[in-house]
Amino acid sequence: MNLSYTNFRINCNHPFGISRSTHDYYDVVFVYLEEGGIIGRGEAAPSGRYNEFTSDITGVLDDGISLPQSMDDPIAISDAVLPQCKGIKSLEVAFSMAILDWWCQKEGMPLYEYLGADPSKAPKTSYTISIGDMDLIPEKVKEGAPYHILKVKLGMGIEKDKAIMNAIRRETDQLIRVDANEGWDLESGIEMSNWLADRNVEFVEQPFKSTNLKDTAELRKSHPYP
Repeated sequence: MNLSYTNFRINCNHPFGISRSTHDYYDVVFVYLEEGGIIGRGEAAPSGRYNEFTSDITGVLDDGISLPQSMDDPIAISDAVLPQCKGIKSLEVAFSMAILDWWCQKEGMPLYEYLGADPSKAPKTSYTISIGDMDLIPEKVKEGAPYHILKVKLGMGIEKDKAIMNAIRRETDQLIRVDANEGWDLESGIEMSNWLADRNVEFVEQPFKSTNLKDTAELRKSHPYP
């Protein structure tokens, strides 16, 4: 089996902003496994938030990955390859994707069949509206119309967050999932959670710093969501 990779830059249609940062593009690495005329493809999308970067990934790949001789079992292939990724989770994901893609093509089955999943019961995905130019909200909502759910990035303070939500609600009544990306303190988390509950919001994700378990526990006592 042959291993190769390419770097690829994904340019955003709009600047993608969250409470911590804004990006115009994201650099990813595509991993390819080829044998018998079949190419398995995987994507490593590293995040600086977790101290992973494309240079780390390409460094590991350039150092060389030892592939097993037998390709008869995707689990055995993964067990042999993933420990060589030096703990870079996005690279582990890329290899998992590529291995399963190659193996399922070889077996002539879709991935959902291998996983024993029912595609009719697949969870509904969402379209993200990031933090940015307020004048772009109508355009972003229009782009998200084909999706069942909107995921809205907040965490910029109560006044700004409410303005974002009100602008979106002027355009659509779609179900919303809110992601504050660690941008709130306990007071704003409690106020925003209760305010959002009346605006067809399914849940709130990551309201506080990941290490702030104390306030997370306090919010669980008072917020209106399951």
